[in-house]
Amino acid sequence: MEENIKQYMLNFGYNNNDIENIINSYPLNELTKEKLFANIKTVHETLLELNYSKKDIISMIKKLPKIISYSRDNLIQKNIDLKNLGYSDKNILKMTKNLPALYGYSINNIKQKINDMIELGYNYKDVIKMTADCTGIYSLSIDTIKNRFNDLKKLGYTHDNIIKMTKNFATLLGITLDNIQKKITDMQKLGYDNNTIIKMTTTLPALFGYTSNRLKQKIDDMIELGYSYEEVIKITKNFPGIFATSKESLKRKINFYKNIGLEETFVNLPKNLIQRVELSYARYEFYKSRGIVIDQNNFRPLFIGSQRFLKFYGITNSDLIKMYSYKNEMENKKNENTI
Repeated sequence: MEENIKQYMLNFGYNNNDIENIINSYPLNELTKEKLFANIKTVHETLLELNYSKKDIISMIKKLPKIISYSRDNLIQKNIDLKNLGYSDKNILKMTKNLPALYGYSINNIKQKINDMIELGYNYKDVIKMTADCTGIYSLSIDTIKNRFNDLKKLGYTHDNIIKMTKNFATLLGITLDNIQKKITDMQKLGYDNNTIIKMTTTLPALFGYTSNRLKQKIDDMIELGYSYEEVIKITKNFPGIFATSKESLKRKINFYKNIGLEETFVNLPKNLIQRVELSYARYEFYKSRGIVIDQNNFRPLFIGSQRFLKFYGITNSDLIKMYSYKNEMENKKNENTI
């Protein structure tokens, strides 16, 4: 390898191992040394123009050394083609950083994959969004995707279920049947029956991407907040979204509702936990200022829709939160405790 090639790549940000691996992955005998050097510089310059960082470029070429053989016209045209399909510049950067092989796919093959997905029941916008979020779909054959549909149907999901699930969690199309079955078995061990698991994963398909330890930890977190194991199972059956909620956010919400005597409400109506604690606090204080008591017998006004609240009281959520700041309240209590 000519020393100036190596020095150039070191100056760009590669390390010695990167350089050796890239060159070994793309043998010099396929290009003259002079041509290789020119190609590397051209690819670097073109990708920088397309708004990739040097770190991005190094990562992409390490994943797919063959990129250094692509022409400037090839790289620019692929960006144009992807934009014409409906992807934004931000989409394209994300997609090609995750799957640099996309630059090697023909635009006709990409269009064919989109059409194949539409035939399965997605609309065009669905496919663009799904592939922008999970570019790996383009690396899956349509037969692999159809097989995943068949696997999920055998497990009890309907075609409509699968469309809904994969629109929200496209990664599911690439998860193996063994891993899907293992997750179902893990959830059964936690206390969920098969029908419940189907309902929960249809609502929150990302559950298939969570580790068993994450599910167990969330249950433990809820138990630490004062609920029994049976109550946690009941709550998560009705509102699996709790598994996607951070421990800190959940703790803040539960502690607030405990302070106003509503913690038991969420065993039967856990979806109310979706609401931001900042809004719940502001509404609670607002009702209190109006002499309206919020308790176990009258808690629903706390969770009415934004438009209904605006219609009844003429105040938007954002204005209400400014009037009654939960953040300021917490800071005041913290200061009082330190005095």
